[in-house]
Parts: sequence; structure tokens; C-alpha cells
Amino acid sequence: MSNQYAGDGSLRPPSAQGHRQLAAPSSPCSDECFCNCVSLFLIFFMLVPFMYYYIIQPRTPDFDLDHVDVEYFRISPNEVGGTSAVYLSLNITLRFTSVNNDWAKLSYEATNICVLYHGAPLGKAVVQGFQQPRHSTRPVDSRVIVSRFNLLQVDSPEQVRDASVNDGVELRVTANTTWKITGRFTDDFTDNQVHVNCFVVLSPRNQSLAYKNCDGARKIF
Repeated sequence: MSNQYAGDGSLRPPSAQGHRQLAAPSSPCSDECFCNCVSLFLIFFMLVPFMYYYIIQPRTPDFDLDHVDVEYFRISPNEVGGTSAVYLSLNITLRFTSVNNDWAKLSYEATNICVLYHGAPLGKAVVQGFQQPRHSTRPVDSRVIVSRFNLLQVDSPEQVRDASVNDGVELRVTANTTWKITGRFTDDFTDNQVHVNCFVVLSPRNQSLAYKNCDGARKIF
């Protein structure tokens, strides 16, 4: 469009009338940045449950009675001065297993173990606290020795005789301890309880473990 002259001979800019202004096209760079931001947000949103389950939330370890090694087990009837007694003596090793499925290290407090005969405590043991590396399995052993426990304090002579005839004495094994995660973000996680409740049957004749159940079920003779 040519310039126009004013009446005084000066130049006047061309008229804007009829002149079409075009909008500046959007930058490809800004569109790409927006798409990248949306993609990163979606990826982070999908990773939140994964991060919570595998990083923040601790995974409960498996702590259970694995086996009972019998070194000595005897039932000895005795009668002195008209008073009857049936003595139980034993020397056993309780073998527990701790499995750490978490990616962080575990810290156990002392484990309190008790062996009972029909509700009456026979013997107790304490396993000192320990730390367990991530993704590992650790044996935890404890020995219990009982000398001359009179079964007639708890059972009738008929029940004791039945146990001898059936070659099986049922014992209950309990263990209680506390664990927590260490080395993740902080060592001040809330303590978690572990309770073991097992019924075992020992054979005096074979000097061995005849039955074990840690689901709370008892053996029916």
C-alpha cells in the first residue's frame, strides 16, 4: 500500500482500514513442554502406589517355629511312701526361622519363649535381640531344659498313662518378640508384634518330634 500525502505536503502512514492482522502461531516448543509435563505427572501418579508398597509401607517378616530337635526326653513314673509321681525331663532345641522380605534391614528386640504342658509352664528361654539384613533368612535357636516336672500336678494318672501308651506328649510353644524397620528413612517406626503359637507332640520312644502345627490346631490322639 502506497503512502498518502496530507494537505500540508507531509507523508501520512497508510490507513489501517482493510489491513488484516494475523495471529502469531503457537511455538512447537511450548506444546512439547506441556506434553512432557503431563506425561511426567501421569507417571508419578502411577508410581505412588508402588512407592508406598515397596518403600514406605514395611513388609511383615515371617517368624515361625521350624523344627524341634530332641536331645533328651523321658517320662519316669515314681512312687515313694505311697505318693505317686510321673516326672517329665527333657532337653530340646527350638529352631525358629526369620525371613525378611523387606528391602530394608530389620531390628528385633529380645524374643521370649515359653514351653507349656496343658497350660502349665515347663520352661522359658530368652533370645537376645538381633538385626537382620534385607532379603535374608536367619535361623533363631533356643534350648529349653526341664528336669523332673511332675505331670500329675496338671493331669490325672489316666491322662498321663494315655500319653505313655500313645507315645506322644503334647507341648505348646509360644514366642513373642517385637521388630521394626531400620535404615529406611528413620529408625523410629512403630514397633510391630510377632506372636508364635504352636502345638508339638514329642515321642519319648523315638526321641523325636512326631507332630507340629503352628495354626492353633491340636493333634487328636
